[in-house]
Amino acid sequence: MTHKSNPTITEGNCHEIAIKTFNGDSIFDILSSISSHLSLNDALSSIVENIQISLNGEICLVFLYNSDSNMLEVPEVLKEEDSFFCSLKKKASLDIGQGIAGMVAQSKKPLLVKDAQSEGNLCLIADRIAGVPSRSLVASPMIGERGFTGVIEVLNPQEKESFEESDLELLNILSKHAAIAIENAMFHEKTLYRESSERERLKLGIDIAMALLRNFLPESSVYERGGIKITAFNISASEIGGDIYDILEPEGDKVSALIGDVSGKGVSAALYMVKALGDFRWLASRTDSTEVMLKRLNGLLSNAPRGMFLTALHMLIDVHTGELQLSSAGHPPFLHFTSDEVKVVEIPSGLPLGTFPSPYPPSNISLGIGEKMLFFTDGVFDALNAKGLRLGFDGFVKYVRDHRYDEDIIDGIFSYINEFSMGAVKADDLTLLELRRLAV
Repeated sequence: MTHKSNPTITEGNCHEIAIKTFNGDSIFDILSSISSHLSLNDALSSIVENIQISLNGEICLVFLYNSDSNMLEVPEVLKEEDSFFCSLKKKASLDIGQGIAGMVAQSKKPLLVKDAQSEGNLCLIADRIAGVPSRSLVASPMIGERGFTGVIEVLNPQEKESFEESDLELLNILSKHAAIAIENAMFHEKTLYRESSERERLKLGIDIAMALLRNFLPESSVYERGGIKITAFNISASEIGGDIYDILEPEGDKVSALIGDVSGKGVSAALYMVKALGDFRWLASRTDSTEVMLKRLNGLLSNAPRGMFLTALHMLIDVHTGELQLSSAGHPPFLHFTSDEVKVVEIPSGLPLGTFPSPYPPSNISLGIGEKMLFFTDGVFDALNAKGLRLGFDGFVKYVRDHRYDEDIIDGIFSYINEFSMGAVKADDLTLLELRRLAV
């Protein structure tokens, strides 16, 4: 006969339940084990194993409620072959009201079946899923904080003919905790899936933006014409950095070069960089004035996303005379290497591009034979060490002055910055343009 019950723990049966669970573990150990998993598969495995052992049953089945289909489903639980419990190889499903589990799902009440054979076809579904004939079984609904989660069934006690009321009471306790463990695991996996999907979408966006950016950067980092040699060096702090540079050759004997730093990182910054480089190239062949160039570029970048802007320095270099015309849009000073010193050169500057209308007054400087200039972004001197201390502009200039006669000073700068910031996350990109005037 099938017995429906609303089990309660009383002073009389509490000791019996506790003793039943003390097969090496207390009920608190069992509940702790059930609740300790964030993976749904691990949570289900733990639930099946612990409940099967606690009730000393032959088989434990977990039916999860699918609210979309309004059906119960037996999930596939993966475990080693020598597991204590049944490893289900195939999913099964049943309607609400179908079989013992379906009846429990419909009534939301636990059920004790002392003699399964007397129940006719009701127990055949559990027999078919478990792969063994049932003699006696207990079933309990899993109701957690978010509602009905499913049903747990345990078949065939190992050391007695049938399950008893105390078994049903113990299962009812464990099923409530199992429901919460399943809810937590499902929530965790959904969160991970959303985060994983967002990461995948972000990675795809980054890949596309990087491909666009690579196509816009100069094919070669070294440019040489007449008595002028320009070499670009860049190390990005992230997958997509904010530094840009470009070297163009308009008509005549002049070279047009740009170095800049876009605020922000990631896909938005990369797309903004692509636009800035594209607009710069379009303007480069249409003006021979650095002031006009930056004013027009500022206008084209004025519709930038909120908070995004570009600091930049533009220069026109005569490849025969070494004469430079320069304009700055909020960019850091640069260094001029003469025969006997390294000078910090700070020219009049306008506002960063993409902010507000601004003048960009031109400055004229002559580069002598054998001299060079070093242009850079703020990532060079904003480097942080493991203690969070900043290298600083003065620290960077001191290193350069101390090593001004080194033939490979650029490599030395990068090595010095890497050594300084060892153990710290790179805070910004590092970009340098070295301009040399050679003897022809």
